[in-house]
Amino acid sequence: WKSQIEKTHPTPLDPETVLQLRPEWIEAESEARSAEASSKSARSGLLPEIAARVSYGWTKDPNYSTDFNEGWEGALTLTVPLFSGFRDYAGYRVQAETARAAEMRMEGVKRDVTSEIRAGPSRFEIARKTALDREGILKASKRLYQDNLSRFRQGRATSDELKTELDRYLKIQLGT
Repeated sequence: WKSQIEKTHPTPLDPETVLQLRPEWIEAESEARSAEASSKSARSGLLPEIAARVSYGWTKDPNYSTDFNEGWEGALTLTVPLFSGFRDYAGYRVQAETARAAEMRMEGVKRDVTSEIRAGPSRFEIARKTALDREGILKASKRLYQDNLSRFRQGRATSDELKTELDRYLKIQLGT
């Protein structure tokens, strides 16, 4: 398996593709879209409204005539938010700041995910080297065990001596 580990190399990843699949990115993106829509909706409360109404029909004036009159009727209305403008502006500013904070969070998530992707190959290389080092330690431990078992069976070492040697070996390998 050592040769398999030595042959293994990290797969290059496209940061944009990985970013689109990350749940925290999807959450931040939808939060930013929602906040932007709320901001636009709040801004519409600051603008004047124009309403037009047109109708066609038959009318009868009961005071003057018994006949119906055919006619068009229309109205154009302009509403300017003078007295509610300050309240609407304050609401708009809150929504605009919320949208800006959501955009900043989205940029932060993008930066974090991108740096995580860039650090991936070096973490992979560290894990690969660690696995290779541990494979060497495992082989040395196996040789030591076989040698100690042979010495013990031949009566050349006591169990206390073997335990002392094993403890010393483990301390060296574990770095304690």
